[in-house]
Order: sequence, then C-alpha cells, then structure tokens
Amino acid sequence: LHPLKSELNFPIGKKEPLDLSRNRAGNGLRWEIPFHLLDALLFAVDGRCTLDLQESREAELQLAAIKVAVDKGCAECAVQRTPHLVLLSQPFYHAHLRPLLAKWLVLWFALRRTRGIVDDVVLAYLSHPGPGSGPGGLRPETVDDEVMKMLNLGRDLLHVILPFVLAKINRISYGVLSDEQIAVEREREGSIPKSRALNAIPFIGKDVPSSRSEFSHPDVVISLTILAFRHQGLRPQDCRAALKHVQERMWE
Repeated sequence: LHPLKSELNFPIGKKEPLDLSRNRAGNGLRWEIPFHLLDALLFAVDGRCTLDLQESREAELQLAAIKVAVDKGCAECAVQRTPHLVLLSQPFYHAHLRPLLAKWLVLWFALRRTRGIVDDVVLAYLSHPGPGSGPGGLRPETVDDEVMKMLNLGRDLLHVILPFVLAKINRISYGVLSDEQIAVEREREGSIPKSRALNAIPFIGKDVPSSRSEFSHPDVVISLTILAFRHQGLRPQDCRAALKHVQERMWE
C-alpha cells in the first residue's frame, strides 16, 4: 500500500448501524439533529427552512435572531455569504451563533416532546462545553439513555462539529461526486464504494475530489453531506433513488 494513500485502519467484522440511526425514539436521529441546526443557518442566507415547525411563533423569532447574528458576522467579516455561508471566525461563532443555535436545538427537543427534562436544563447542558452536566444540574441517571445520547450528540455538534464544517467551502475542500465524476472513477477503479458515491468526500482543489480519501468522523461526514446537497442540489441519480423509494413506500 502507498504510505500516503492508505491508513493503518482496517475495520473487520459485521457492519452495524450507527448509534441513533435506528432507535425507539425514531429512525435517522443521527441525521435529523445536524439537519435541524444547519437548516437554521442556511435560512439566514436564503430564507428557506425545510423543517415543519408547526407554525411556531417561537421558532420564527429564533430564526430571525439567527439571521441578525449572521448579518452581524458578515458586517464584521466573521462570516461570508459567497459562494455560500462560510465561517471565518470561530470566536464569533462561539460568542454569537452557538448560544442561538443551542436555543434552536432546545426547540427540536421540545417539539419531540422529550420527557423527563425541562427546556432550561437542556439549554444549560447544551451550552456547557466540557464534560459533566454543567450549571444546569442535569443528572444522567434520571434521563432516558437515548435522550442522553441525543443531548451529547447535540453538544458535540454545537461545540466542535459545526464550527469545523462551516469553515469549509463546497467544491473546494469537500463535496459530493457528480454523476460524471462517479462514472470516471468507476471506469478507473472498476467500482466505487457507496461511502464515496453517496457521501461528501474531501476535495483537493476546485472541482477536484481526492482520489481515495474520505472523512473519518461520522458526524463530520453527515454534516458535510447535508451541506453539499443543500448547496449543489440533488443529482439525477438521487432523484431516481428518491422516486423509487416513494414508489416502494406506496406499495407497502
């Protein structure tokens, strides 16, 4: 193996679903939480929110506050809108955007009618950067295990994952392969892994995907894939797969 094109990491054994992808609380929560957070930030740029907020006045106020913060970041050169929303200053994110996104995520927990915890406790836990429950006094032993996993995932996204992915530029440092690029890679390699064909992968230049590299952290992959599809739109193969899935659901 080429020392610069391989990793000493060879997973073996049966593949298992990611945690929070199939749970009692619902399927796809590992994707739904970052989608909810990123949707608010993208709303501040293009004015579109894809989530069903059930005509919530509180949600409208929070989206408006996030838009004001993004506008402030653009005025202070801490955020840019071209070619899309890009974070230029992590201190600005942690000071102005993260507190608002934490409140936005509390709304997601409230809409799911999570039992056993109140909004103030959830907000305090999500806002605390380090290990432990923080000033809110959340006691993990009193909270359902799946709810605790969702809280931990939300906190990791707010404090670590989002500032990392928002600083990257689509089609320059990451992106999803186009149908033409998939065809070229399939012809060159004989086949292409689903992880490369369906998810965001690293790019090494403008419209130049890395030939073999992939992002290793699952939540980075999920977040960048959401951003890539929001910026690039669906490919023809994605539309066909979506229509096929809808058709199959109709006959269930």
